[in-house]
Amino acid sequence: MQQRRTGTDGLPGRGFTTSNLWDVTIGNRVFGGELVRDDLVRSCEAEPTATTSDGATVDLTEACAALRGWDLRVDLDSRGAHLFTEFVGAGGLRFADPFDPTAPLSTPSRLAVDDPKVRTALADAVQKLDGIPLDARLGDIQTEPRGAEQISIHGGHYDVGAFNMTISGFAPGVGYPKILTAPRS
Repeated sequence: MQQRRTGTDGLPGRGFTTSNLWDVTIGNRVFGGELVRDDLVRSCEAEPTATTSDGATVDLTEACAALRGWDLRVDLDSRGAHLFTEFVGAGGLRFADPFDPTAPLSTPSRLAVDDPKVRTALADAVQKLDGIPLDARLGDIQTEPRGAEQISIHGGHYDVGAFNMTISGFAPGVGYPKILTAPRS
């Protein structure tokens, strides 16, 4: 909201019009990633192994690189977006600073990197994505079948703060080959 009001979100002008509200809505930004990805990468790089919730030790080196290279979007060419989605789905989006009603546009904003559940969630995400490259293009693994063809679909889950919501069914070793819910245009 603040970026749109001040015209610092990359769209022309300031404030909302019907046209730019549509651009924001389907803009594929991932607000959760914008807030915490850098904190997560720093934590991951500082300690590149973690333990999953079932006790397995996971090397996070590839995950750190995929997250560092992620463009913080859920575009077809976004690489690593699915890793952040699974991290959040495993309970990793935990904030160090609480929501402050006097600063609703800027809180919370920091990942609780000292919370062990954050590292466990990243390890669980890596484990779940076994067989799927952690830096895969979203358009290669998030699709919708149309006859024999798999159509690439952009967008992401609301839990990650994706502005363009798309919910997909997960298939181990494959990705998200069937869209369950997407906004109507």
